[in-house]
Amino acid sequence: MATFFFLLTFFSLIFCFIFIFYVLLQKKIHKVKRVVIVAIGICCCYSTLLLLFSLVSNSTTLPFNQDKCFDDWCTSVISVAKKTWGMTTTYFITLEVSSHTKRRAQKPDSPVIYVVDENGTKYLESATAKSEYEKLHGQQRLITSQIDAQSKYLTTMVFVLPNDSKGNLVITEGGFPSPLIIGDEGSYLHKKSVTPLD
Repeated sequence: MATFFFLLTFFSLIFCFIFIFYVLLQKKIHKVKRVVIVAIGICCCYSTLLLLFSLVSNSTTLPFNQDKCFDDWCTSVISVAKKTWGMTTTYFITLEVSSHTKRRAQKPDSPVIYVVDENGTKYLESATAKSEYEKLHGQQRLITSQIDAQSKYLTTMVFVLPNDSKGNLVITEGGFPSPLIIGDEGSYLHKKSVTPLD
């Protein structure tokens, strides 16, 4: 329903712009102002609903071994190990990525996995720490890789945080137009589901 509403709004705006172009060609300038007001009204109404749904959204907690699915592409946290060196703590997070589709191999749409601490600071995977991990445990499969239908695989991601921080793992997926879909977890300011790591 939210996607339908987005498409309806999108095509309504396209119609408005086409109509504006048409009346300009016809030199009926007096009609342009009216259509511009309608287009601005549509944008304002949609933006208000988008922000409202995001602001009233709630963050949910996902336990280990519970899938978080985006259509037929799913990911769950299997285990977490951590080591502290000096002022930092390194998290080794093993994920299970699975495909529930019965048709064909698929690739996720712009997946992003990161850790956020109690202050809202985001931490992306550490390339340096990941490289050191792979020297000992072998190359880890990328979450962006293609996966066969009805299959799954394990992969480990490595994050480095200050050792006085408590981390929560966030998994998101979906490029454009997800940020503009009302109620979508990927939309602007929408609260995310998290898996506590401590």
